[in-house]
Amino acid sequence: MSELSENLRNMRLMRGYSIKEVASNVGCAPNTIANYEKGTISPNVDMLQELCNFYKISPNQVFGWEHCPELENFINEKKAIMEKLNNLHKQKADIDKQIRSLAKQLNQRK
Repeated sequence: MSELSENLRNMRLMRGYSIKEVASNVGCAPNTIANYEKGTISPNVDMLQELCNFYKISPNQVFGWEHCPELENFINEKKAIMEKLNNLHKQKADIDKQIRSLAKQLNQRK
């Protein structure tokens, strides 16, 4: 995933839009927005300008060439949430392992 595609996805998430809402507002198909965000295809200059206008961000910011504090804060908060989620998954795996061990001990007592 390129910085452009990742920033387009993060801008959409930060603004709280669905892919369909963005597509409707910039005049393209939802799968086109999804492909931009995956990095499968890149928007042409006109579409890039439409997206930047819609998200209220400059092209330099969406490419990551210029500082965008709002986007950077969102990405940092998103990373912190993802770390917490990963830690919860690890804790769940540890708890599941303990439960299996206890169940095995209980079954052996029978």
